[in-house]
Amino acid sequence: MTRHRANPLMLLSGLLLVIIGILAMIAGLALAALTFVGTSAPQFTDPGSGLDAAADLEPLVNGFAVVIVGCTVLTVGRYLWHGARHRGRRDRLGRLLIVAGYLDVGIALVVLTRFILAAMGDDSDGTDVIVRGLLTCLAIALPGVLLALPGLRLAKEKPLMEAEVEAEI
Repeated sequence: MTRHRANPLMLLSGLLLVIIGILAMIAGLALAALTFVGTSAPQFTDPGSGLDAAADLEPLVNGFAVVIVGCTVLTVGRYLWHGARHRGRRDRLGRLLIVAGYLDVGIALVVLTRFILAAMGDDSDGTDVIVRGLLTCLAIALPGVLLALPGLRLAKEKPLMEAEVEAEI
């Protein structure tokens, strides 16, 4: 592969997005920390009153959503930074598909956090809201995955952002 001079616009935009992503992740962690330092201890003066999970855990879920956005922006910046020396239509098209796919998956995860908050505020056990949220997240994220996979092949890249979930029932 021929080494070209780095494209300064891609280097600059990649660096800017990496910095913004890091700052957003730090802000999200700080917002999530408000869950533990900003809430007061529950008052048990009225035995019939329970905890309000939606209100008490809202900063944690919102902080998690901001961390997701920060991770996505950071990853897009890394792809731009790494692609500054690459040339060609295949590479540019691949990076465009990767960025679009990652943004779509990031949006799907943020949408899922909204369903989680809604489930905590629901008077029932929230199972139906969570199932709808997971199905909605899947419907939104699937096109992003289908965009990013061929983009990775076109740009000859490897995934920089991965997630893994385990559940025990």
